[in-house]
Amino acid sequence: MPAPSVPRGGRAFVLAAALAFSLTGPVPSATAGALRPVAVTTQTGEPAAASATVTLVTGDTVTVTTAPDGRTSFAAEPAPGTEASFHTESTPSGDTYVIPDSAGEGLAEGRLDRELFNVTRLVADGRDDAGGDTLPLIVDYAGSAVARSTLTARAAAAPGVERHSVLPSLGATAVAVDKGELSDFYRDVLDGPKAVIHPDRKVHATLDVSVPLIGAPEVWKSGYRGDGVKVAVLDTGIDLNHPDLAGRVADSKSFVPGQTVQDGRGHGTHVAGIVAGSGKASGGRYKGVAPGAELLVGKVLDNRGSGDESTVIAGMEWAAAQGADIISMSLGADTEETTDPISEAVDALTDSSGALFVISAGNTGPGRTTVTSPGIAGKALTVGATDDQDRLADFSSRGPTIGGALKPEITAPGVNIVSARAAGTQLGPVVDTDYTAISGTSMAAPHVSGAAALLVQQHPGWGPQRLKDALVSSAKTGADNEVYEQGAGRLAVDRASAVPLTATGIADFGDLREAREPRSKDIVYTNDADHDVTLALGLKLDRGGEVPDGATALSAASVTVPAHGTSSITLTIDPARTGTGRFDGYLTATGDGVTRTTAVGWTEQPERRTVKFTLTGRDGHAAGQTNLQILDLTTGDATLKSVTLMDENTWQTVLPEGHYALQSLITTYDGRRRVIALDHFAEPEFVVDGDRSVAIDARKAQPLTARIDGENRPVERAAISTVARRTLDDGASAAIGTSHVTGDSTTQYGAIESRTTAERGTFHFTVEHRLRDPLFRGTWTGAGRTTTLDLLTPDLGRRLDGTRKLAAVDVGAGTGDGYEGRDLTGKLAVVRTDNGWLVPAIATAAEHGAAAVLVVPASDGAALVQDDGRGALPAVGVSYAQGTKLLAALADGPVTVTLAGRSDSRFTYTLPFHATGALSARATVSARPGRFARLVNTFYADGDARIADDVLTTWHDWERTAFRSGARHLAPGTRTDYVYAADSSYAQTVRTSDLSDAALDEYPKEFRAGRSTGRDWGRAPQHPTLPRRISCPLCRADTGASFLLAPYGDSDPGHYGTGVSSTTYTYRRDGQELPAAQLFAPQEAEYRIDQTVRRRTTALETLGTRTDTSYTFRSKAPGAGDTATGCTEVFGAGHPCAVLPVIFIDYDLALDGANSAPAGRVLPVRIGTHRTDGYRGAAVTGVRVEASYDDGVTWSTATEPHVRRDGTATTVLHRAPADAEAVTLRVTAWDRAGNRTRQTIVRAFALRG
Repeated sequence: MPAPSVPRGGRAFVLAAALAFSLTGPVPSATAGALRPVAVTTQTGEPAAASATVTLVTGDTVTVTTAPDGRTSFAAEPAPGTEASFHTESTPSGDTYVIPDSAGEGLAEGRLDRELFNVTRLVADGRDDAGGDTLPLIVDYAGSAVARSTLTARAAAAPGVERHSVLPSLGATAVAVDKGELSDFYRDVLDGPKAVIHPDRKVHATLDVSVPLIGAPEVWKSGYRGDGVKVAVLDTGIDLNHPDLAGRVADSKSFVPGQTVQDGRGHGTHVAGIVAGSGKASGGRYKGVAPGAELLVGKVLDNRGSGDESTVIAGMEWAAAQGADIISMSLGADTEETTDPISEAVDALTDSSGALFVISAGNTGPGRTTVTSPGIAGKALTVGATDDQDRLADFSSRGPTIGGALKPEITAPGVNIVSARAAGTQLGPVVDTDYTAISGTSMAAPHVSGAAALLVQQHPGWGPQRLKDALVSSAKTGADNEVYEQGAGRLAVDRASAVPLTATGIADFGDLREAREPRSKDIVYTNDADHDVTLALGLKLDRGGEVPDGATALSAASVTVPAHGTSSITLTIDPARTGTGRFDGYLTATGDGVTRTTAVGWTEQPERRTVKFTLTGRDGHAAGQTNLQILDLTTGDATLKSVTLMDENTWQTVLPEGHYALQSLITTYDGRRRVIALDHFAEPEFVVDGDRSVAIDARKAQPLTARIDGENRPVERAAISTVARRTLDDGASAAIGTSHVTGDSTTQYGAIESRTTAERGTFHFTVEHRLRDPLFRGTWTGAGRTTTLDLLTPDLGRRLDGTRKLAAVDVGAGTGDGYEGRDLTGKLAVVRTDNGWLVPAIATAAEHGAAAVLVVPASDGAALVQDDGRGALPAVGVSYAQGTKLLAALADGPVTVTLAGRSDSRFTYTLPFHATGALSARATVSARPGRFARLVNTFYADGDARIADDVLTTWHDWERTAFRSGARHLAPGTRTDYVYAADSSYAQTVRTSDLSDAALDEYPKEFRAGRSTGRDWGRAPQHPTLPRRISCPLCRADTGASFLLAPYGDSDPGHYGTGVSSTTYTYRRDGQELPAAQLFAPQEAEYRIDQTVRRRTTALETLGTRTDTSYTFRSKAPGAGDTATGCTEVFGAGHPCAVLPVIFIDYDLALDGANSAPAGRVLPVRIGTHRTDGYRGAAVTGVRVEASYDDGVTWSTATEPHVRRDGTATTVLHRAPADAEAVTLRVTAWDRAGNRTRQTIVRAFALRG
């Protein structure tokens, strides 16, 4: 009978808050010599989530699994009712994009932001499904003038929109779309008025020495303290009760739903204190730059320090409307774009309001091209960070921008800045009740905002560009830094204020690669003094590449600027003389006791050449979809250009002369846009030394196939994963690939032989074939002849367990008319349809009494069959060619179809193919069974049988990222997986139910050929576990402590789980409850950490719903000679470190596949205990086991067990009452040193009658 089945039910913007602070570090004592708690940041809670599922804008889902060593795998699944296929791309920055085939047209037309598919960023920013039921997006109507009412109406009418707001500065709407309706929303927007969909990116938040350093006290002496100037701080809010900020807030507003403007993070308060803090709580020591300024506080980031891009834009619009003179934004996001919605809003609001936007550059240095958004906005004043010795901070982001612009323009102090601390927050090393020290460009930007406020008071008529020029041109130039690192230098507001003379701050010539003639820029000097000023000019371009003589020219050697007037000179660059490279330096103007500096920069690439691509699919026509990567191998910056083309036969681009790598994935469609073939192309070393032509012809592709020599059982390919990866010598890489379930379609896969071989760096092409025991086999018999059918099987569908011989009946398109006058009882309905979604056809066939369904394509082309598993009948498909022959025979007489099915595959093979240097002509791989390791996987389930899924990920020695397809399995059940043993490690992820996000993972491991390993997945009880292979998960140093636990695992200590609904902790020292940050004291004490884990409960997940664990242990500060494995990775070198003596409990119970034991019998229970690696203390000496049969109301104690030397103990539970449904366990383990763990697992396992 059929086996049971259960179905599956904008760039996330890291405005990567310019925040760089130590997770650990001591705080000065209030009383010298006093024995007091070490004030440290204690890492507690769970390690980074092992698995996360992301719903894309198209409605498709991607599951991301990250191993403790950082290796990551991706598995994609189409939205219900769709026929999506996927490809993946990875970039030199480490981000991975998973792009559905259906998004190709929107990407090619520029209507979909590519960052919508940046799965790495979506997960990092909490846009995965565990982060919420909606996906925030921005719909931009291409800059057209759209009335507010129209924007509101469009948003309200779109499918799935639960919340929306209008962003008039962009002509856009911000929407939150129900993830269950994303596919409808996506199609509705793309079918409507021209619009671009962006991710509503997730945003995160990024004095006593620093304020004098920039010269603020000198300006105060002149009477300028920022009085009457409005400075908007858009951040996490403000502590309205802080003594330094009392009376400074002119207006405030929270843009975070459900939260007031009160700062629960501490970042916004710290920033506001730098701008305008009075220093009252410190007797004036920690006074801000402009203590007389009025603050407009917009809370755009929540109390965790994150928010949405649209929220930030709304705050910007509000600040401008309130009349802000300066808008300070200490936030930023990694960007691969030359512009984006928030940067566009900065420029638009600068023009419309006259406010100066001061924005942090970001904390992603020291690499080039790391300035974050919105710091890339052209009209923003973008700020890097220096220390108190004017050295550029290592974390400070550097330019140029992706578009080649000169950023940042200025730097300011941003290392160990002491400023206001919001009450109850622990951000940064805490100085005292009112102050904390933080580092980051977040701290540098408000120094500049405060300085700008001083100048606004002094010169109320100056606009944003004049303010920007005044601050930049008066900066103190750092001797050791390039212009693209520091702009004009470190802020010196005393210089800007002392003499009312300004110069153009930045002379940015951009990229001169296309310039054929000399380029000129006017440098303008403005003098507000009552007398003329004569300035001697000096141009020194020595910070970047060497500039030849004659390549630059000044129109004059000096300039006289009249009183209350302007003068200008012209700086000319002749690109024909400069050669290629990045060039920068300074134009200084000196005279009358004043110096003004203009930062000068430009880049010039080699001669540009035209490269023309000819794109041909397997059918000889224009390629249906071409995804092309062009990686620059010459500059050393790993510049990547990614392009998506639809139905293009030719495409051309212009590239500077040099060496490149070309990688492409070519899709050939049939007339119904169904995938005929997916083929790889690569030229790992492509030289552009003139105009070039490249022919990408999928007709030359060699098929990617696999076989197991000596395996006599029938096998079929169940899935394939491919990836081409080009890696530079410095480790930066780009990759493109695809991953598909193959049993449900006729799609072919191939690779085109390369003509070049990688010379700089490496090229790897890897194919992962997963073969299986066929789920269905079939033949048809008619007119005395039997023909084999190559059956297509829906990945998620009703299974057949056994063999059936069925009379075939042609029912046409499978609608009601096709069944008229036909008896389908117990027969096979043969349906002719091009609709690969079989749900309607199965339902209709079942209504008419059919036993199964066979689908034949109605027209020639690719075949695809998909099901949701809800139907009552098994269904399979065949190709158009085979189906046409069967139908022809059926028209001439009776046909019998024999279907042999299995409820689940008994075995699989995972076999890799690998080519290095280039794509080879040989694309077939084979191996004998003796080259494989044998993994016997047993899948447990809570109660009823169900279809679940798993992903077996292979990592080869050269891989850090893998893209794999999942497999379905029946649980409870057993399957043997044969994995190729050479040069590979494996890790499996198992979801015990398709209705749950809960998953079990394991750490990557290697297996030996010929060896057999048994593995249990989901065997009860579910309970917290100690993560293996994580550095120092339970240890303490002199500067901090680490207490990291996986919220649950199963009976295998090597498995760890994710997908719980909540995990909470409380902390006690010697019986007193304390915050985590104040837990540890130097002297020996008894500590107790209580952990409560609540798992999501579904109809198919009913056990282990809650665990309560108390970890009691004794500890003191480690001594000078103490050390533990992994401590250096967590706390840095030079710190004494010791393992915490925490006891963990493991379980080994005799349960059946449904995680149940027989009621009315004694049950043996084996308990194991273990500690973290490196523990050398007392052994466990006692274990007590208690059981409850009424969910913890009453308890009985098991026979006292003997504890063996290895920490294990065995006992038996007494007979349970006949009506008991489940057993709740309470286990206590202890040693003689006072360490003890007690763990209660509610409904640990089930009982059966």
